[in-house]
Amino acid sequence: MSGVEKIGLFGGTFDPVHKGHEKIIERAFEQFCLDKIYLVVAGNPWMKKNKVKALYKHRNNMLRLAFKEEKRVEILMLEPEEKPSYTYETIIKIESKHPEERLFLLAGADALKNFDKWKEARRILEKVVIVCADRDGIERKDIIKTLKKIYAGTSVEFFSNIKIDAASSSLRNNISRDFLSESVLKYIKENEVY
Repeated sequence: MSGVEKIGLFGGTFDPVHKGHEKIIERAFEQFCLDKIYLVVAGNPWMKKNKVKALYKHRNNMLRLAFKEEKRVEILMLEPEEKPSYTYETIIKIESKHPEERLFLLAGADALKNFDKWKEARRILEKVVIVCADRDGIERKDIIKTLKKIYAGTSVEFFSNIKIDAASSSLRNNISRDFLSESVLKYIKENEVY
């Protein structure tokens, strides 16, 4: 492979990982021609304090099951559970592994609408291309306005033909194969995750 590689970063609680997450990964490879995507389970996300239900190890294990066939996906355990985790610190770690590559931060509109509250928001936007998955009730123009207000030079793209309609929090109450892969569903039941 020649030239600059395109590296994706998709972080979240993945509590649990669901078909919407899988669709985002699949579409990111197709639409943005990414060479690799790192998945990072938030150890102790500062924005969701005391809202994460599954243990860190279970969330990582479910991710590994959901993406075991996708060789271009790598699950990183960079964010320890015992201290707050921040996207900026994760980006610095990935950047050190890929200093010459172009980084793409994959996120849902629900997370991006409050981007001004993220630690080192401007510095994140200076380093990455934002790739946004639409969510009902959140307008693209509002996302762009929020991001450009933080850093006018923000590069933001949107997934085409993809909208995430379900949040992990609502799926925990409706654990079914409609929303979860068979392997993740089996893991949840066998390990009594929820």
